[in-house]
Amino acid sequence: EQARFNETLLVNEYSDYQKAKGRGRKVDMKFQYAVKSGFSNYANFKGRASRSEFWWWTLFTGIVSVAVSGFNGLDSLASAALFLPSIAVGCRRMHDLGRRGWWQLLPIVSFIFACQKSSPEMNQYGPPPAPTTL
Repeated sequence: EQARFNETLLVNEYSDYQKAKGRGRKVDMKFQYAVKSGFSNYANFKGRASRSEFWWWTLFTGIVSVAVSGFNGLDSLASAALFLPSIAVGCRRMHDLGRRGWWQLLPIVSFIFACQKSSPEMNQYGPPPAPTTL
């Protein structure tokens, strides 16, 4: 019963998100959608990722890393499972700023870039991500 309620609540929240998106309002991506997007686009290096999607995904990977640290084998499994999606989200974030994904190989530079506002215009990597153009 509780799981069904939570699922209905999540669907309603997503529906509200879609309605706001359709009205042209700016709505940042929420934590659960960023995690879902990270896994559903785990090897997608094309397109763009909003600033909120990138930072929510980064928080999620940090939480998972802390939660599994100290468990032999589990920490390695979690790192392996999150490695490719993290690279993909970082690459799409660089694309959102009009930069090539390779910039994420320079940690300090990519951190500065990741903190910048999204480019609201269409660029060579596609249209702006939906949550930042609402």
